[in-house]
Amino acid sequence: MGYIYASPTVGALLAYILCILTYDRLCLYLTKRNNFTYEPEFRIILVIPALLTGIPGLVAYGYATTTPGLHWIVPSLLYGMLTFAVVVACIATYSYILDAHRELSVELMVAVLLLKNLFAWGSTFYLSDWLVKWGARKVFLTMGLLQAVICVGSVVIYVYGKVWRAMMARVRLLERLGLRPGMMRK
Repeated sequence: MGYIYASPTVGALLAYILCILTYDRLCLYLTKRNNFTYEPEFRIILVIPALLTGIPGLVAYGYATTTPGLHWIVPSLLYGMLTFAVVVACIATYSYILDAHRELSVELMVAVLLLKNLFAWGSTFYLSDWLVKWGARKVFLTMGLLQAVICVGSVVIYVYGKVWRAMMARVRLLERLGLRPGMMRK
């Protein structure tokens, strides 16, 4: 059964190849359409392939793992779809953060990694019980719905991101609180 991890490896490689070949070209195309003005929100477009592969992958994985007599390759292929979606979503997230908040990139990367790892660690306390209580189908359907809400929420960032970035620059909240990187408190 060690072959089950071949599909996620291929899914991750395909995600990297897709991003390498299309991501910057897509941003250049959108910049040209925007009167040659680049907006970091163009990076959020990559959430679309994550949405299109992640949600069906999650829901189908829940069904595939609980369907008796199903060949092991089916959940493995769905696991590859999930891995593809995770890699693409991570690339979209990190590249948006780097482009939109360059001066805070280190702090924001640490914050994102901390939140992700805290969630992963915290899920070890409830995920097993949740799976036993609800069953894999309901759990993975719920996860798919949560992912859909988060992905659709990125539309809000795409539309209002520039306004929020301008407001943050104008208000300078971090400086007022003494939290701006490189800023010494007196």
